[in-house]
Amino acid sequence: MPATSASVLHHADTNLGSALSLKGAGVVEVLRLTRLVKGAGDVLRFIGTPASSGSSATRLEVSFLTAASIPAPELDPVDGIIRMFFPADERGKVERMLRNKRRRFCYFWRSHDNALRQAWFVTSA
Repeated sequence: MPATSASVLHHADTNLGSALSLKGAGVVEVLRLTRLVKGAGDVLRFIGTPASSGSSATRLEVSFLTAASIPAPELDPVDGIIRMFFPADERGKVERMLRNKRRRFCYFWRSHDNALRQAWFVTSA
């Protein structure tokens, strides 16, 4: 997948093992989303809890952009915020997944040299 990738996955298996195996090639953050705190304008903000022993992220910001180029996902390690960006036309699909009552996780991975970054969502069945 390209460095600027963010994706939505519906998956019955919330086993963290396969995603955490990425740690050998970089840094992995896993955030369990617990509550939408603000959904105004083109940004959705969530709070959550770290879902792996090495995770420090406690918040997620999802932005919907009309720009031709969508930025790569970001991690602010100081404030514990994962930032993800999606095209505005994907908003409906992303919101449906994030607003459901299932267990929701946000995974963020970056290579050791920070050249590649990937973020994705996983929900329980």
